[in-house]
Amino acid sequence: MTAQKAIRTAVLIGVVWLSSVAGECQTGSLVAGFNEPPNVTIESPVDGAQYPSGATVEFEGVATDPNGCGGPCGMTGNSVVWSSDVDGQLGIGTKFNKSDLSIGDHTITLSATDPGGATGTESVGITILPHSAMPIVLSDAFDDGSLPADRWDLTVATSGTGQVTQHVEHRLQDGNPVGFRYMEHRWNPGPAFISVQHFYTAATYDPGTEGAIDHIAYSEDRRQFNPPFAGAAIGTLFIVEQGGTVYSMFITGGQFTSEQWEHVALPGLTAQDFTPAGLDFSASGTPITFGYARTNTINGTGVITTQHGIDNWRVEIHRE
Repeated sequence: MTAQKAIRTAVLIGVVWLSSVAGECQTGSLVAGFNEPPNVTIESPVDGAQYPSGATVEFEGVATDPNGCGGPCGMTGNSVVWSSDVDGQLGIGTKFNKSDLSIGDHTITLSATDPGGATGTESVGITILPHSAMPIVLSDAFDDGSLPADRWDLTVATSGTGQVTQHVEHRLQDGNPVGFRYMEHRWNPGPAFISVQHFYTAATYDPGTEGAIDHIAYSEDRRQFNPPFAGAAIGTLFIVEQGGTVYSMFITGGQFTSEQWEHVALPGLTAQDFTPAGLDFSASGTPITFGYARTNTINGTGVITTQHGIDNWRVEIHRE
């Protein structure tokens, strides 16, 4: 009697999978009606993702058979198959990792097939890039509040009849959005000039071993605090050091006055954008250290302090 009721229900609602054990989701035979295909969702990788060659790509998805167990039933094992239009079948199941995908564009498809032969699919596109196509990023968000000697190095140059000093610290608030690198230039009566070169020494780039540089993208956030007089400006440069020579270029007009955080970006920089001439981005070039500089000239006779900050310092190295 129970089986007859179950079959009548199948005719009305579409499909029933017969189970040999009460309460379990078992594969079985299509009894009657329409077999709705599985619902499939790819959670990883996301559409449009890019990975360097050799990187581990995590494959994770969900497949549900709407006709199983008297209702939606999770699927796994051999019924769930991942494939690439370039590399063919990649694996089975709802989750695994793979690190040997071919370089190029891939359409990744997750397919789930239920016992009645109905298949549901979903696809995303990803790109595997050669190492040279992935930018190398050097950056500092200054969020740790410390001032480690092994991360930044200073070179200070002064001139003029006045006395001028500098001070640097990392603060954990008032940055953009959290911590930032705080700087002061202090004058004790008399005109003077100061230039402070800040070099990021936690990492360098060697074109000879890591590849020739096609171009560099530089960006930073910057602001003044409590300008000592109306129109006070801070000189600002992007600098690199190679073979004992410092090469520089002005950032957005060479100075800033804003008392609010402002973002500046310099994309597509080549060796020819720096002075003096001679910076070598080719595979014959020697190691390069990157940084920034702040400068001030004060012609007054009073005690003056300029206060300013930098945040989200970032260099992207794009290789040939």
